[in-house]
Amino acid sequence: MSNGRIISMDMGGKAEDEAMKARRKSIEVWMLTTFQGQKMVLLLNVPPSVARRPERFWQPITGGVRAGETAEEACLREIKEETGVEVQLNELTKWPHSFELELADTHLSKTLFLAELDHPPPRVQINPEKHDAYQWVAIEQCPEWLFWPSNHATWAEVVTKLSEEQDKSHGTRLVSRQLPYRVSLAEITDTCVCNEFRY
Repeated sequence: MSNGRIISMDMGGKAEDEAMKARRKSIEVWMLTTFQGQKMVLLLNVPPSVARRPERFWQPITGGVRAGETAEEACLREIKEETGVEVQLNELTKWPHSFELELADTHLSKTLFLAELDHPPPRVQINPEKHDAYQWVAIEQCPEWLFWPSNHATWAEVVTKLSEEQDKSHGTRLVSRQLPYRVSLAEITDTCVCNEFRY
């Protein structure tokens, strides 16, 4: 086992089964920006056809690390592939530890990143092969949209970091407000549904 934090366990496996599991590396990126004084986070919707589940769900930017890639390179590539947004390396914050997930047949080592953008990016261009909608959510409302326990765990880490940074800068407490726009699951069709800012 690595020095990372275990945030999800498949409790049904035996020790010998654990040793035979495939090991994969992945990245997870929480993209944040500020709109009208409110910190917002980008969430992408995974449809049932991609998730191979009966229900759709929302998640941050995720993806695997290819052979020969660093986690940073994979992060920048996945951001571009899944959102069309180009982010610079100096806009990324990387967590010093990995997050270890024990799945049914895979041991997943996840590297967590935070991408804080100074200005709202231009229109997000999602990859229709992976997602069918996106939305910018006020950070206080983010947990109610998340499905996977691992996403809840990593988001909690992001919130802790943001709170620590705010304490250091003596900033005012973030106040939740209603979204400029909000996409409900009932509004999602087979076409790409987007949640843009109102300028």
